[in-house]
Amino acid sequence: MSDWIGLGILIAFGLGIFFGLRYLSRPRDLSAEEFEKRAAEGQTLVGAGLADLQKFLDPSKENAIVATQEIKQGRYNKKKDQGDGGESDDQLNGESDSEENND
Repeated sequence: MSDWIGLGILIAFGLGIFFGLRYLSRPRDLSAEEFEKRAAEGQTLVGAGLADLQKFLDPSKENAIVATQEIKQGRYNKKKDQGDGGESDDQLNGESDSEENND
């Protein structure tokens, strides 16, 4: 008798998995606005993982990924902000004032 109970539990468990996966894999009806909103939200966890894997496999792609992110943020080919430190361009480039005074 206990064999039939165990078999029934396994069948119920298998059917639950089957119908659960079927429910999760059904296509969703998205409007164009919803699709654009989700696409603009950014990368998913899987997308971020694949991007990191791509960086690891092909290091030259890292520059392309950085450029794409800068384009999305609207700061591609723009100079970076210098901040509040008051440093001159020479100091930001690694040159000190003492080197300039010695010339």
